[in-house]
Amino acid sequence: MMEFPFDSSIKRMSVVYRKGDIADSLICTKGAVERIIDLSTSVGAGEHQEDMTDDVKNNMLDQMSLLADIGLRVLAIARKFTPQEIRIRTLRHWSLFH
Repeated sequence: MMEFPFDSSIKRMSVVYRKGDIADSLICTKGAVERIIDLSTSVGAGEHQEDMTDDVKNNMLDQMSLLADIGLRVLAIARKFTPQEIRIRTLRHWSLFH
């Protein structure tokens, strides 16, 4: 496991998990909604997944604004499976979700 602490310049933090018997690494990221959805290609929960379109992004940003207007802090979470080996230097120069 590797952890990349919150970075205010990109407004997110990430953790990379790798289980010995599984080839792919799992990258989990949380941070500012607008930053996470800009990096995402799909959205969903459980079995329900849909493409991240401009309409979906705008709807999510509208919902985030409504929650923020009533004083709630809103974060987004994302995950990605990748066969690529993740190194600290890689994360500083490469976007995890592109």
